[in-house]
Amino acid sequence: MKLKFYLRVSQGVYTDVLVSALVIENGDDAVIFASADMVSVQPEMLTMAQDILRKEAPEIPVDKIIANATHTHAGPASNQVARDYPRKVDFTPTDEMLDFLSRQLADAVKEAWNNRAEGSIAYGYGFATTGHSRRTV
Repeated sequence: MKLKFYLRVSQGVYTDVLVSALVIENGDDAVIFASADMVSVQPEMLTMAQDILRKEAPEIPVDKIIANATHTHAGPASNQVARDYPRKVDFTPTDEMLDFLSRQLADAVKEAWNNRAEGSIAYGYGFATTGHSRRTV
């Protein structure tokens, strides 16, 4: 049985695409978490963002960036599938989207780096709503 997949192109915007970042550092070392509203973060996108940061903010340790995606299926694409897909519908070309997304990622990391502040860890007691996998058995 051959599975057939199709390109899902959004016909509108429900919420804006967001790239957010969190910097944790102690003066000696740092880690930078970045999250993008898209299906997956391709290595090329991270490399492009790192190149931007090396030029614009050389003080940021770009090798400490860990990027992930929220895995939204109707978000932007930056992969080869979108490059090769027959253009039966109009969508932003992959290379143009890569430029846009890598800029968003770099800007989010710069903003997080520039807004670092003293932090702490605290225990919370109370009620927190959490989701669960629909595939739970």
